Amino acid sequence: MRADKLKGKLLAGNVTNWSYSDACLLARHCEWSLTRTGGSHHIFTHDNPAVPSVNLQSKKGQAKPCQLRQMKEAIETHGL
Repeated sequence: MRADKLKGKLLAGNVTNWSYSDACLLARHCEWSLTRTGGSHHIFTHDNPAVPSVNLQSKKGQAKPCQLRQMKEAIETHGL
């Protein structure tokens, strides 16, 4: 239920003040899986090759708004 609320929050356009853990939870809920980590970058990929990868990065425990916008666009475009 929590992931559904986070998804609604993101689709409503709220991309600020997200904890990094909430962003990761939503990525997993939308069927992205963590495939690799490069430094502070965590790369999530989807089984569907048409869905773009999502890069999430923690900045003082918060998810970056620009990365949340990219996730929002992918969710809307591909109906995740």
